[in-house]
Amino acid sequence: MKRIKRGFTVFELIIAIAVIAALSAVLVPSFIGLTAKTKLAQDKALLNNLNNALVISKKGGNKKVKTMHEAVLAVKRGGYTTDKLVTASGEDLVFSVADNQFHLSSEIEVGKEYECFKMYDSMPEYTEGDRQWSIYAKEGFATEEITNLTVGFDVGYNKNIKYITYVGEKDVVINTFNGVLTINSSAGKVSHYGIAQTVDILEVSNNSYFEEGTTTFLRLNKGRVVVTPAASIGGIHILENEDVYNSIKIGVIDDTPLPTISRDQVSEDIKTTSGTYTKYIGELQNLNDRDDAEPIIEHIWLQVVVADSTPTSSAIISTDGEEISEKNESEITEQGKEACLFLNEAMSVSESEDEAYASVETEVPQGAVARTGLIYFNSLQEAFDRVANKGKVTMVANYTVTENIATDKNFILDLKGRTITMTTHSISIDGGNFTLIDSGSGGKITGTSGIGIIATNSVITINSGQVITTSATATLHLTGCEFYLKGGTIKGKNSVVLLEEIISCDLTGGIIQSTTGTSSSYALYHKTQTENTSVVVTIRGNTQIIGKAGYAVFGKNLDISENPNISSTSRYSLRLNGVTNISGGTINSPNSNTIVLYTGAILNVTGGTITCKSSSKRFVLAEKYTGLINAKTGHAYITDANITHYAKVYDSDDTTLAYYGTAYGAPRTSTCKNKIVRFVKDITLTGSQYFYVSSNMTIDLNGHNITHTNDETMTAKYLIRITAPNVTIKGDGVCSYTEIDSLNSETTYLMLVTLSSASAINIEGGTYLFSSKVANRRMIYVSKVSSTSKFYFKGGTFGSSAYTTNKFISISTSDSNYAKRESFIFSGGSYYGFDPANHGTSYKISLESGYSSALNSETGYYEVTKD
Repeated sequence: MKRIKRGFTVFELIIAIAVIAALSAVLVPSFIGLTAKTKLAQDKALLNNLNNALVISKKGGNKKVKTMHEAVLAVKRGGYTTDKLVTASGEDLVFSVADNQFHLSSEIEVGKEYECFKMYDSMPEYTEGDRQWSIYAKEGFATEEITNLTVGFDVGYNKNIKYITYVGEKDVVINTFNGVLTINSSAGKVSHYGIAQTVDILEVSNNSYFEEGTTTFLRLNKGRVVVTPAASIGGIHILENEDVYNSIKIGVIDDTPLPTISRDQVSEDIKTTSGTYTKYIGELQNLNDRDDAEPIIEHIWLQVVVADSTPTSSAIISTDGEEISEKNESEITEQGKEACLFLNEAMSVSESEDEAYASVETEVPQGAVARTGLIYFNSLQEAFDRVANKGKVTMVANYTVTENIATDKNFILDLKGRTITMTTHSISIDGGNFTLIDSGSGGKITGTSGIGIIATNSVITINSGQVITTSATATLHLTGCEFYLKGGTIKGKNSVVLLEEIISCDLTGGIIQSTTGTSSSYALYHKTQTENTSVVVTIRGNTQIIGKAGYAVFGKNLDISENPNISSTSRYSLRLNGVTNISGGTINSPNSNTIVLYTGAILNVTGGTITCKSSSKRFVLAEKYTGLINAKTGHAYITDANITHYAKVYDSDDTTLAYYGTAYGAPRTSTCKNKIVRFVKDITLTGSQYFYVSSNMTIDLNGHNITHTNDETMTAKYLIRITAPNVTIKGDGVCSYTEIDSLNSETTYLMLVTLSSASAINIEGGTYLFSSKVANRRMIYVSKVSSTSKFYFKGGTFGSSAYTTNKFISISTSDSNYAKRESFIFSGGSYYGFDPANHGTSYKISLESGYSSALNSETGYYEVTKD
């Protein structure tokens, strides 16, 4: 019988599926776990092979690799290319500098990532919670400049990474190839391997920066640097910091030779005379190993010997922490002897200070124009951008600037005999600290139609070199700056150095010169000062300021001392506002007046030499002058008289002060017109000088005197000369003139009055004394008198018993008709030997109606009083 075939029933299928599911639940996890274990085993085998390759690469089995790149090279020799390796498990492969082995990332304790390097194609962008590994740059790494680094970094094969700045707080390893490494970290430990042209340590903790590689030049501002036996350092330069070297520590391990050391100058280090000087460098630590917690402490001094203008120096290692005045040969350690440094070979020294700036010369690459350390640049802007804080840019070739250059850095520009041609462009400094030097010969910054240097809110120092422009605008335009000129030359056409809202200005050397320009141009021009108005421009040392066509200096407040030379060939040397003190130097205007004072200016002169053209004046007062001149007498430059201000000038209301009168003669014609001039000081005239009143005014003697020296130098024929038609003299004070024998053959007077128009001369006060060796001399000589002129005597005292040989109030004229037409009217005063009521008939003299004259028998004076 034929069997009929049939399939599974539904029930049977359900049972089969259930059996299969039960078996899967047991077998699949076991299979997956077996696969993961297999992959992990593969990764472990890879790690074992890599780490065995590291062991094989060790010489004698005792040399550890220090960086991941060394590890990469070692395993490559074993046939492994790390950046192409892929783990079977998919985990990251990392290299630990703690145990010098490769690991999987999962094996590393959380928080220890910074001890391990992981390979990256470019700088990672970390987010919160990410594990932040130290960075190993794969070949072709996309980031060329590393800034704000907080973990370790290894450049690997990437030689193009030349700038790395570490700011983290971890104990890290950094491996570089050429370029500049900057450290700014207040905690943690930095170990540097590889090669760096320059290492700039702004701050590093006492846990240290360890140099394990090669560094051409290391700058240290704060913290400890340890030189290991494997290190090679061309030189360590110590920067001045706020602690002035007290925070500097340099360690050496196991008798490692101490590198050459140099140090910034500080203000108290100015040494210009021959002798031996010591400068503290910092603390020296002699360590047994990297972890030595109790090193042997010594101190490093830089001994500078100045002889025949050639400073030399050597390092002195001493256990003495106090300043040392002298060290015998036996007291200098062997390390100190080995650290000898000759400043004139390895450093540049200014003429005025023993400033030390380390420099190293190498072959200049083609196209390079400047360098910082040993890094060369093809443009000045790039050098300014890359220079380290307190670093130096050194010119290596002449350079023509094709665009404006800007910087906000703190650095030195060394022209080194080269020329920077600005044409229409400028160097702009905003918030920086810029110092110009020229360690070569003839180095200069030149320009045609642009400003040489523009600075805002900066510190500008010129030690040497030249800045020259030929445009009509400033050569240096400084706003809100500190400016220090110690040497060098600044030349230009107009406002060569233009100062606005300055913080300070101290000129101790160098030359500022305007080469051409107009009569209103300046060499040094202090333009505006609405803030810090008491700031003083100090001009001292051997500074030279020369105005070619115009003024040499326009100043708000000046302090001129020591031996500067300020001159203008065709205008004033000084145009002054504010307060100026002159205690030294030479101020000279051979073809013009020397000093002009404008409203509010106060000039105090206690020394120096002030000269001018023979027919010009040392001091000239501008219109509405409201200042004063105080000059110490007895100096050769003050030959005309005492220059202390002698009068206050008031408006006609007699209360509003208009200005101060100065100089030896009468108040200035235009400024005193229709004003009240009140004396505040006696006037003593010499030689041919006389008191000259040429403008309508009221003169108040105010208890002060006008006298002549009455010695053999006297040549003046009168004491007072009046040519103005309306003059009043009042107040107490003596106007005295005594003729000397040599003038006997001359005709002399106390007062000469020349009136060519309707006039009114009023004498209301004062004492007038005139003595002549010749009888019948006249006290007042009136010439060219208008028929309508009046001469009023309303007060005052004329003559005395000691002056009886003259006609004190007689009026003399070359034309007697003048006198007969003139009206001399008396309404007050006292007269010795002259009675206004009984004067004779020669002159038209009369008493004012209601007044009479009578002799006072007790005093001997005729007194005019009201009836």
